Amino acid sequence: MGNMRNLKLEDIVKDVTRFVAQSGMYYEAFNPTVQGIGEIYDVLEVTGLLPEVTTKTSKSDASSERLRASGNQAFVSDKNDMEALHFYTKAIGSAIPNGKVMALAYANRSAVTFALGEYGDSIKDIDRALSGNYPDHLKYKLVERRGKCYSALSQYDKALDDFRDFKALISKSNLGKEKIDLLNSQIDKLMKECTETSNTSPITNSEFPRLSHDPSPYIQCASNAVDIKFSPQMGRHVVAANDIFPGDVLAIEKPFASVLLPPSYDFFCDFCKKRCHSSVPCLYCCDIVFCNEVCREKSWSSHHSIECDLLPSLIAMGCDKMELLSIRILLIATECGKRFQKLIDSYFAESSKASPELKGFVDSKYLSDDYCSTHYLETNCDSRSSEDIFRRGTISACIIHVLKESTDFFKFCDFSVDVPDDLYRKFTVDSDLSLAHVVAGDLILRYLMSAPCNAHEIAEMRVWPTRNDLETESTEIGGAIYPFHSLINHSCDPNVVRHAFDGDIVVLSSIQKIKKGDQIFDNYGYHHAIHDVSIRQQHLKSQYYFTCECPACVDNWPLYQELPDGTPFYTTTGFEKAVQASSEKFSNILTNIKNGETSDETVKFLTQHLTLLHQNVKRPWKEYNQCQEAIKQCLSLKANHYVFKKKM
Repeated sequence: MGNMRNLKLEDIVKDVTRFVAQSGMYYEAFNPTVQGIGEIYDVLEVTGLLPEVTTKTSKSDASSERLRASGNQAFVSDKNDMEALHFYTKAIGSAIPNGKVMALAYANRSAVTFALGEYGDSIKDIDRALSGNYPDHLKYKLVERRGKCYSALSQYDKALDDFRDFKALISKSNLGKEKIDLLNSQIDKLMKECTETSNTSPITNSEFPRLSHDPSPYIQCASNAVDIKFSPQMGRHVVAANDIFPGDVLAIEKPFASVLLPPSYDFFCDFCKKRCHSSVPCLYCCDIVFCNEVCREKSWSSHHSIECDLLPSLIAMGCDKMELLSIRILLIATECGKRFQKLIDSYFAESSKASPELKGFVDSKYLSDDYCSTHYLETNCDSRSSEDIFRRGTISACIIHVLKESTDFFKFCDFSVDVPDDLYRKFTVDSDLSLAHVVAGDLILRYLMSAPCNAHEIAEMRVWPTRNDLETESTEIGGAIYPFHSLINHSCDPNVVRHAFDGDIVVLSSIQKIKKGDQIFDNYGYHHAIHDVSIRQQHLKSQYYFTCECPACVDNWPLYQELPDGTPFYTTTGFEKAVQASSEKFSNILTNIKNGETSDETVKFLTQHLTLLHQNVKRPWKEYNQCQEAIKQCLSLKANHYVFKKKM
């Protein structure tokens, strides 16, 4: 047996591919979709290409102190609040739980969120510090800060309580009498302001989107304005069940599985994917955080009880979003291995029975939270080359290796009794892997093929106010499997748009008028206004295995800068003046949107203007695209977004 080396997945694939070629073998001889990953695993083992298991970093107060010192440097000296948040969050994650060092890190982070005006986050960290082992002689500082937070939130009764407690606590400090008297006089002024002002209700976030139509009787996440249809050419797809207008919310879907990208680990909850600057850490590893203790418990039950030990190896191997998502699907579907045996029994019993049009349905319903809808997402296995399948089989074998070597995922699996004949024939190969390992590898391989064709990004709009307008940038923070959204086909001129709200909940909105019976079209990342038709066709063919025949491709619509502008070509008569008047108003509103001035009334006008253009103006036309982009911008500022004080 060769010695294992600490290699990246891309290097392992490259080296094993070279070995197969030099040995005069063919990829088809190792087809993992036919005989499982066992033979590939054996080759990796013999050649010493199996990845090393990387153990997680232990929590250490000494490491936490070093990270906290870096946070102090960033906050006090460098005036870099976001960098300070990063270091303090890492310090909290590295500290021994519930100790003095953790309490100090919580306190330091509360100072940053206070400076950012994120008073709710500051209060949460102060509460955690005070309930921990925070030094008695320093508690007056935190109570004063919390009182100021409550005052800023117009919760003056709570502010007064804290200011009174401050007066009692400051006597326990190490400060001299003169300093104590000065601070007390400052608090007296704050208390006077609080007593002269009435409490007000806390400001709540904008209302979460709601479906524009009644719920669908059979699609868990969608309205009755859409239907799932099937045809041999299109496969399963989504159509309008009645007329749909711009701005209509058609579906609100929670993912079956979602993951964060590693650069997002510090500021986003591992479970719900919400941005959080007052997170709590995993109790056992240093890297993963949660927005609260409830999400921490849910994450542990859902997947993190396995990933806590597995993630260091996955990161060391360089696993990308699709690979991390594939593992997450397996863990959620099997409840971290506890339901693995039951899942496999059901999977092999039903896989051959489902007709193409009903695949993914359970009792005639399409349920996003049921594994069945995820299992039957398109893999394009028949369209893939043998080299592509071999590559993904190699990655699957590497993942199964670190899964079995670093976790107890397989302790619940016993396939020695009542193994179906088709399961036994497909996966019984001459390999050091057990049947359970090979079956899990087959599932991972399936997800490695389906995820690139079906996964959607989770994004956050990042906003930087400037002197005259807003600078915005959409940033990917993670990826997710949304079983219903995965059924929507592509167009380079989509009639719907997706936005992530409250972390990883995706909301589907219309950005065109869609007639009853017409197909709903999303965009797979290649838009006619941004990408040349040849580039679009090339990427869609290589990743999704189809040739796009949307109007923008067939008629070769120009890129955005070359789109027709000025006087439009009207498809109707009698509406010219109405379009012109609406266009003038749109021009003014567009300026306001660029300055960050949006409202529900703004969105209402934009959807009405877009409907007017759709019904009366021939496309392509630049103003139509501008109106769509304005709607998308307004929705983005309601969805996941974060406003920075300044751009670093």
